[in-house]
Amino acid sequence: LLLTITIPSHSYVIRPATEKDVSLARKLLFQEKMNPLSISTQTMLVAAEESDDENSNDNSDSVLGFGQIRPLNGEFSELASLYVLPEYRHQGIGSGLVKALLMRHKCNNEKSKVCLLTLKPTSGFYNSFGFQGATEDERKSLPNAIQVEYMAGKALSTFLGNELVCMIQS
Repeated sequence: LLLTITIPSHSYVIRPATEKDVSLARKLLFQEKMNPLSISTQTMLVAAEESDDENSNDNSDSVLGFGQIRPLNGEFSELASLYVLPEYRHQGIGSGLVKALLMRHKCNNEKSKVCLLTLKPTSGFYNSFGFQGATEDERKSLPNAIQVEYMAGKALSTFLGNELVCMIQS
């Protein structure tokens, strides 16, 4: 257990992911046309409803959302796969996940900068965590893995009527 957060409607915990959580995350991300790859129990955190049953090991039914920071190379890591179930959006769960992920990243003495890819309408959400739109030169300095994902995502998002944005935490 990393963190317990109380919001007006209820309390939830942010905890490390289990293998069952990873399977659920891959399924949900695929359905949302998001990248379901490179998710692992080592990188993913889960927001879940607090369980009254301390003996319960099956936490997947109570998942509210999830996200990860995955290493790209020694210089950069990527905040990725942030997803909150539709019925729990706009309640602070996504913000709680981002804060916990960034805190864990920093506490692990990670020296890498954090970058992310998101759709333009959601870029304002990340500004409050210190992320800014990357210039073309900054984007081109990112690891090849993120550049390939950006180019593929840009083509797909344009086709679907949206704009992909690359951001770096300042």
